[in-house]
Amino acid sequence: MGEKLLSGFQLMKCASKEQLLDEDRISQLPNEILIYILSFLRLEDAMRTSVVSKRWIDLWTFTPSLDFDASSDLAEIEKLDVAWRNSREHVSFLMLRHQKREKYVEWVNKVLLQSQKSLDLETFRIRFDLNQSYRDDIDKWLEHAFARKTKRLDITVGNVSTKKPYAFPPSLLLATSHYGFKSLKALSFSYIRVSGRVLKFFLHNCPFLECLAVVHSSCLKTLEVCGSSLLLKNLEIIACRKLSSLTISDSNLVSLKTTNGNRLRLKNVPMLVQVLVAGWSPSLVVGVISWLSCLWSQLQVLTIRARVSENDSKVVVPRLPKLKQFCLSALAYKDSSLIPFTSFIRASPNLEKFTLELDWMSNTVRRRREHKRGVNFGLEQLKEVELRGCYGRTAEVELVEYLLENAVALRRIVVDPRSQPFYGVASTYDNPEEQRNARKFAQHQLQNLVPSHVELVIL
Repeated sequence: MGEKLLSGFQLMKCASKEQLLDEDRISQLPNEILIYILSFLRLEDAMRTSVVSKRWIDLWTFTPSLDFDASSDLAEIEKLDVAWRNSREHVSFLMLRHQKREKYVEWVNKVLLQSQKSLDLETFRIRFDLNQSYRDDIDKWLEHAFARKTKRLDITVGNVSTKKPYAFPPSLLLATSHYGFKSLKALSFSYIRVSGRVLKFFLHNCPFLECLAVVHSSCLKTLEVCGSSLLLKNLEIIACRKLSSLTISDSNLVSLKTTNGNRLRLKNVPMLVQVLVAGWSPSLVVGVISWLSCLWSQLQVLTIRARVSENDSKVVVPRLPKLKQFCLSALAYKDSSLIPFTSFIRASPNLEKFTLELDWMSNTVRRRREHKRGVNFGLEQLKEVELRGCYGRTAEVELVEYLLENAVALRRIVVDPRSQPFYGVASTYDNPEEQRNARKFAQHQLQNLVPSHVELVIL
């Protein structure tokens, strides 16, 4: 009898559990909380929740961000473009790209039509391969973003092979009374023809603008960031080949990234402590010494992306008393020594972290040669070293030997065998088999070299 009662109680307990599971507790939450939850989903996933119930049909339209990021499709298009460019399949590629473009534009237009236009936006992002032929649609998207007082605007419409890239229309700037420029905090233009005049407008008419990025603009010729009244903290000017002058003076800028260091003019920038300089020129390192001469006493984070050159060993690097982090991202050829770059390490008595990113652009062939040695120098603060793209070459081993001999406080070395992209250009010599080989060489060469008190991590 007791067993029957217990069995009946268990059945009732299970039934109540099923009722709890079937009950939609989430839908009972206030709209504000549901919209907040939806804001963490991708836009496509947030839109799919409209089928949950009548309560959910329009909830996604109230999300504070419109992120039309189709980076995966964009990457696929770029790969197919490279693979089929000189083949009979290129016509098929052009048709496929056109279809994807039309589908993307239709998607964006549909979402904008349904979204709540009276609500301000935190983020508005467009990322796909489009060009000037879609200017009417892109213009409308920008108008929508400005009308909704967007705080973070990120527009990427193209790639390195895009013909006739979209040009930002200055006419949009004329209707200042209709569009919410003043709300912008972050602005990013990639693969867009945008002039210095347009950027100047944003700088001087957006009082809250803190971040500005321009990547691959084919018509940017001059840019001035001047005046302590500007709130701008982060500036990124990358691959703007026609840029003849980049002037930054009397500014509160904190971080600068540029591939146009040879056009750089700096004056009175006391807050600038983070700098990334990149380029293809073999003399880049020599240029950096000159371009950043007014920053050496204040720099805390420095990244150099350059080709490795044996001549760099002759460069005299000034003292960097406040530098805490130094990252070298190098295009490495054959087995060029990396010892020349230790001059930056020796000049930084308070350096705490050194990162090396290598993209081996030549065949992954290891060769034996005599190890080169750098000038001995006590590195008393260096605690962590990251080696990315290491393939077990002599250049990498001799660099580790140098660091172990001189960095008395070193506690951790992280090795990542994957070849590192040099500004988004993936290495031709990066594949799973080579990664496995690189990992084996790293283990074989470094495990016996690194002392027990230094943690060795091979990813």
